[in-house]
Amino acid sequence: MDNKEFPEGMITKEGNVDFCKAKVSFKVDEFKKWLDANSVNGWVNVDILTSKAGKIYAIKNTYQPKPVEESQVNDDLPF
Repeated sequence: MDNKEFPEGMITKEGNVDFCKAKVSFKVDEFKKWLDANSVNGWVNVDILTSKAGKIYAIKNTYQPKPVEESQVNDDLPF
């Protein structure tokens, strides 16, 4: 994840009580535009992370699993 993409219109803050890990606020117009521009099959994945300085922030999760090649599939399984 070298190119971190921060969600536009989304603000994350640390929770103020033990049972609240993070607070998330959305500026609706900006966030709608960002969602529309970044959705894949109707989904956008966002990770809430902690910086080295201890601040909470959000980034777009761009992970894409590698497709399984046919040569990796074992059809000789006994079940």
